[in-house]
Amino acid sequence: MGNEEKNVNQAADKERVAAAARRFQQGDESAFNDIYAETLIGFSEQAQEWFPDDPVYQDALQIAYAEIAAGLKEQDAGDADALYAWMEGVLHGVLDAVQKQKEREVPEDLEEFLKIGKSIISTKDIEDFEKKKKEDEEKREEAEIMNLH
Repeated sequence: MGNEEKNVNQAADKERVAAAARRFQQGDESAFNDIYAETLIGFSEQAQEWFPDDPVYQDALQIAYAEIAAGLKEQDAGDADALYAWMEGVLHGVLDAVQKQKEREVPEDLEEFLKIGKSIISTKDIEDFEKKKKEDEEKREEAEIMNLH
């Protein structure tokens, strides 16, 4: 498939996404399934590029689709290119946030902590590690509570 043909197909995909978005905005909740079907392959490929050997990309996709669904009614579905760019922006924002979260994560147990190069650990290091782990758990619980509201 040449670039010209690929661009035509991409434009058609965007138009189908925009048409489904308009139906969704008019109250047809099932239209989101069409948006999902049209975007899943491309969005999955983008997410896998960010996390090639990590299944966390699937979680990121779920978060992105939830955010897209929540904000879709406020978007202009008449401009297919702008709508699709907004959706990709939501995806990239989520991927970036997940990546930053992964960079801040503390290993789940001390054994894993030791594996990443901390072969000589003082009591203070262990206390700091346990404190950080507890803080992260509290933040996750707080985030879950906030998501329920």
